[in-house]
Amino acid sequence: MRSTGQKFASDQLDNVSGLSFKGAFRSSGAGSRRNAFGIFFHEQKCYHGGGEYGWVFPESRKEGVFYLCSDCNLTGKQRWCTWPDIGEGKCPATGDCFKLKTLLDKPGLAPYWNIKVTKVGGFEVEVVDPVTWKKLSCNIDKPAWLPNLYKKKGYLTINAQKREEGDKDGEVAFRVDEVKVWKE
Repeated sequence: MRSTGQKFASDQLDNVSGLSFKGAFRSSGAGSRRNAFGIFFHEQKCYHGGGEYGWVFPESRKEGVFYLCSDCNLTGKQRWCTWPDIGEGKCPATGDCFKLKTLLDKPGLAPYWNIKVTKVGGFEVEVVDPVTWKKLSCNIDKPAWLPNLYKKKGYLTINAQKREEGDKDGEVAFRVDEVKVWKE
C-alpha cells in the first residue's frame, strides 16, 4: 500500500481477542506526522465512539507504534495512548519492553506483529523476528478509561490515511502479507 487514502475493512467479527499480521513498513521518516498507515480493531463499523487498538506507522517515523483509543473520533472525548510514547500519552507497559522496542525500530524486517487481549482487558504486544523466530513481548495494562476489549464484536481495518502532503521521495510503503484474528 503506497498511496494514502486506501482502506480495507472486514465484515463484523465476533469474539475477537487480538490480531496478528505479517508485514513491513518502510519510510525515510521525512513525511508528515498527520499521515499514517495502520492495522487495527475497532468496535464500531464507522469508527465513531467505542474502543480501538492496533499498530500505527506514522509517515514521519521509521518505527511502528502500538496504540489504544477510547471514544475514538468523538470531539472532546477521545482518549488515547501509545507505546512507545509518540507524544500522545504513554500506555502503561511492563515486561521486557526495551528489547521489544529494538524490533519496533526495524519494521522493514517483515516481522509478525501480534496483539493479544487478556481476559482483564490488558494487552500482550509481541513482535516475532522472521529471521531468528525470537519472540519479544511487552504487557500493556488497560487504562481505566478504556473499555475491556476482550472477546468483543468489531471490525479489522487496514488503513492508509492522508491528511496533508507527505513524503515526496516515494519511500513510504506499508506491506501486509497475512492477517489473522485471535479468538478464544
